[in-house]
Amino acid sequence: MNNIRLESDKRLKKVIQSIHLKHKEYGYPRMKIALEEEGYFINHKKVYRLMSELNIQSIIRKKRRFFKGNYSNTFPNVLNREFKDRQQNEALVTDITYLRFQEGFRYLSVVQDIYNNEVVSWKISKRN
Repeated sequence: MNNIRLESDKRLKKVIQSIHLKHKEYGYPRMKIALEEEGYFINHKKVYRLMSELNIQSIIRKKRRFFKGNYSNTFPNVLNREFKDRQQNEALVTDITYLRFQEGFRYLSVVQDIYNNEVVSWKISKRN
């Protein structure tokens, strides 16, 4: 019985090594899926054990770094927090509010006139 297991493990190790040569980033969960695609249906713990015996580890991909560039146009702050002494429709501001529904989040975008706090326009959408 033990001899049969050793032969089976030997065959699986060869398959694991061939998959690892093509996909070095695969860990044991993805390796299990790749083995299933090849027709080998085995437990993930066995895949983990065989990969450990072969001293195979996945190559961890680098995380993306934050881009410190200019994402969009930025505009100067002309109001400088002076919201009084304006005329109607001279200064408009926007705000976004997140609304939670059973289906998920929606975004309420409002354009407001700061002269009289009147809502000039609004829209609810799935995307911000």
